[in-house]
Amino acid sequence: MNTFSAADRAFITQFESSLLFDDDILEALSQGRKLGVAVSGGADSLALLTACLHRFGKDALSVITVNHNMRAEAETAGDAAFVADYCDAQGIFCAVEEIPRGKVSAVAAARARGEEEAARFLRYEAFERFIAQHKLCALCLAHNQNDMLETLVMRFLQGSATASGIARRRGAYIRPLLETARADIERYLRVQKLTWRTDATNADTRYMRNRIRHVLLPALDTVLPGWKRAVLLGAQKAAEDEEALAVLSEALVWEAVTEVSEATLAKEAMATEAALGAPAVSFFVSCDDFYAASLAVRRRALYTALTKIGETERFPYRLVQAVCDKRFLQHGALTACGVTVFVKNGRLFVKKMQKKATESGFLAILTEEERECAVHGVQYAVNADGVLLKTAQDGAVSAVLRVHLPLCIRSAQSADVVRAKDGAERSVSGLFSAWKIPRAERVHIPVVQELLTTEQPLVAVLGSAVGSSDWIEQERKWEVR
Repeated sequence: MNTFSAADRAFITQFESSLLFDDDILEALSQGRKLGVAVSGGADSLALLTACLHRFGKDALSVITVNHNMRAEAETAGDAAFVADYCDAQGIFCAVEEIPRGKVSAVAAARARGEEEAARFLRYEAFERFIAQHKLCALCLAHNQNDMLETLVMRFLQGSATASGIARRRGAYIRPLLETARADIERYLRVQKLTWRTDATNADTRYMRNRIRHVLLPALDTVLPGWKRAVLLGAQKAAEDEEALAVLSEALVWEAVTEVSEATLAKEAMATEAALGAPAVSFFVSCDDFYAASLAVRRRALYTALTKIGETERFPYRLVQAVCDKRFLQHGALTACGVTVFVKNGRLFVKKMQKKATESGFLAILTEEERECAVHGVQYAVNADGVLLKTAQDGAVSAVLRVHLPLCIRSAQSADVVRAKDGAERSVSGLFSAWKIPRAERVHIPVVQELLTTEQPLVAVLGSAVGSSDWIEQERKWEVR
């Protein structure tokens, strides 16, 4: 049995009482509802679980731990077993969610995002099922003050439009430790002689968050004492501004529509992925209302629509700016990152395009920040002069054409057309037929589309990928000088 000094006992009591719970959560617990806790076995989540146990009792809690199976089996299984054993010793119900090995990588590929995002996506799917199955009043997540600071710095360095950091509460998810420093969390565990698991990848500085945690923040501590308080105060002000913008942007009501045909989208919006799958739900708002609002409200309202279709994170800010600019009414459409935004009949539509899970379809986005991609073993990159370069599998580098970023390199679709010098349109399918390319090989031919223009659907069709000809818009052709 642990015996604590008066100072340690006071610290434990203060730590547990400082957990952030809104009155409605406390009321639900008093009426017999259960509180969920997501536990990985690390210091943060173990401290959160222990504090909740002491504060509310074992019968009020249900725990979920997720094994993503992304690291060595002994390590990931060990984390899950550690959590399950701790809960068993305390008499707390614990559900272990097993994600099959390889599924994170498969989901990352299907969503065209990184494995960290895919793991988060699957984890939250498990959380949603857990909340519904156990009728929880809330699910506690263990983000703390250090996580908030790291997120704020990372978003600032990435040029994020959101400066308010991690939300303390979002729907059923709450973060009771968000104002607690990691040093206090570890002290809380040490004084109770509790051990925790450490994820080896947390020290890997190949990840941006870890570089910020282990390199940048210690440097700030050295040269700018007091920076943490200033950043947190700035985030609080930003959160208040975000709240005001949210209220104002709610006046711009996005209406859902499912009756927009694929053919209409291909014609009106030149949707790069329309032919890859059935149309998803789109949302629209009156152009008059949208462009009459202030720029900040327009931007916030657009992010609201992007959030509704689940694509906020990938949609480049440069394209957000383009849509919010009134001149977009003259362009009328753009497509990027699986999202089409277009104007039709006085309405601004935002639509997610869903791809079929095929081996042949591909789509890569090149931006100012991400200027390289690989397609079927061929590397493409845009240099500082705005020239698209191709590096073949044998290492040979060739200049392809002049381009403007952002652009996408993707598989050709049935609705694609090119425009000749005289303005006449010709279908890409017609080009393939003229080049006598077998249908089975056509899916491997990249096409190049700039994302901020509707004047020219495609700027290049690279038939040379299968040993045929290339079609390149005349003024974009690269000439050796």
